[in-house]
Amino acid sequence: MSASSEVVPIRVLESAAIDATLGCRERHLLACARDAFLAESTSTLAESTPSLFLVRAPGRVNLIGEHVDYSGYSVLPMALEECVLIAGRTRRRANTKTPPHTETVSVTLEVRNVDQDFSARKVNASLETIQSRPFHWSSYVVAGYLGVVEHYHIAPAARLSLELLVDGNVPRGAGLSSSSALVCASALATAVAHGLAPNKLEMAELCASCERYIGVESGGMDQAISFLAESGTAKHIEFSPLAAHDVILPRGYTFLIASSGKHHSVQESQYSMRVVECRLAAVLLAHRLGLSADGIRTLRDTHERYSSARRVSGSSTEKTARSVSLSQMAELVAEHICHSAPYTAVELSRVLPLERESVDPSSSSSASSPPPCSSSSLDAFFAKYDPARLGQRTGGYKLFERATHVYEEASRVLEFRRVCESSSVDAQKLGSLMNASHQSLRDRFECSCAELDLLTAHCRRKGALGSRMTGAGWGGWTVSLLREEDAVRFLTVELPSFYALPAAQVQGKHALTTAPGAGASAWICDCP
Repeated sequence: MSASSEVVPIRVLESAAIDATLGCRERHLLACARDAFLAESTSTLAESTPSLFLVRAPGRVNLIGEHVDYSGYSVLPMALEECVLIAGRTRRRANTKTPPHTETVSVTLEVRNVDQDFSARKVNASLETIQSRPFHWSSYVVAGYLGVVEHYHIAPAARLSLELLVDGNVPRGAGLSSSSALVCASALATAVAHGLAPNKLEMAELCASCERYIGVESGGMDQAISFLAESGTAKHIEFSPLAAHDVILPRGYTFLIASSGKHHSVQESQYSMRVVECRLAAVLLAHRLGLSADGIRTLRDTHERYSSARRVSGSSTEKTARSVSLSQMAELVAEHICHSAPYTAVELSRVLPLERESVDPSSSSSASSPPPCSSSSLDAFFAKYDPARLGQRTGGYKLFERATHVYEEASRVLEFRRVCESSSVDAQKLGSLMNASHQSLRDRFECSCAELDLLTAHCRRKGALGSRMTGAGWGGWTVSLLREEDAVRFLTVELPSFYALPAAQVQGKHALTTAPGAGASAWICDCP
């Protein structure tokens, strides 16, 4: 079955099969959910369905390809065995008729968490709930719910209220996609509750879209690996169109994932600013290459438009030879985005093809410098590419560094896959690619931090072939390539010695080794 038609696995479980089918955590969550739901008094406004459902969505570690997915380029993650679980049941409205002219139907989600650090809340399944402040973790659940009911055009009157109990062991604030796994689990729970048999690709794409309700411009990697992962293999994930290809990792080696000690938070990071900078770099580069900037949203758009223009300009025998590589695009960035200092809004207004104010042709200044951009056209440009005016608050846009990183990192992803698929895998080469990735993320993309830099350097000194930050950065975890025989030494000696240093402040789970895990799945439990 092709990935385009494959559905998320949903299994019906009889009571007698639960112990043999589910793991300890899954069984424990089901038991907790039964106790919690049955303990509630029967409401006159709602009646519950007898069956429980259980869904699972894994976290992920990205092996290479950081901050390139929202520029349209491929990534190479693997799913973790660590995951988010949700047990739930539907709550149908009682047998009351909806008034004929009612425009809205109240749908509620009762969201609880096994971890008492996360407060329970009964919320309306609405965009207003997500936008309310202070932000509450249940908004991730609401986002997943809305994504499904809107994508599948479920009429408001047919939308079901849900009771949900959440559990998860993906380390929080690690850059291992714990929040995206929660959105994916919520979306899958919503689909199961409404009797859908969702397609994997559809679910991955709709979850990437609905995460934008929360204000995160997701590139789609986290959601894609959560649904498309398969046990035992990493995935090379491409976008537009979304596709996943197996990448078998080298035998005799393992990946160690370790905490830097600094909590990662997308909402507190400069993630959105990097999205803006990459889009501005794409538009500026297209303009400098003599291309139309209309419709340009990503650096891949610019790459493809330039390659297409080159093919058209050549003879039929030249077309293949004139395709443009990622390394050539990086060279074009160095040539056409001329300086590494931040671009200001005023500077961009003068170099981009925007509507200009009329200038007296006899003016002596008109020949020496471009006329100023009209305020209306500048406002329109930033409304499209930087609605929050982030660059004006941070001192400008570093377009050279961001674009160079994207093109070079995208090239490293392809090389990493090529090495893994070669007849004799060069693990040292894989490590070198990971090291180069971290250096670029630190120096060009500026999304590392002192804690991540110290930990990756420590791992390399102690024998890791390669070590890099993973996830969006500004804190979180690292991923290091080790020989299998070194894993125990790292877990028992090298990492504890690092965490004993005064600069390392690590609490809770601090490291793990994991094999590539399976993608999202669900069970309908026909049990009392």
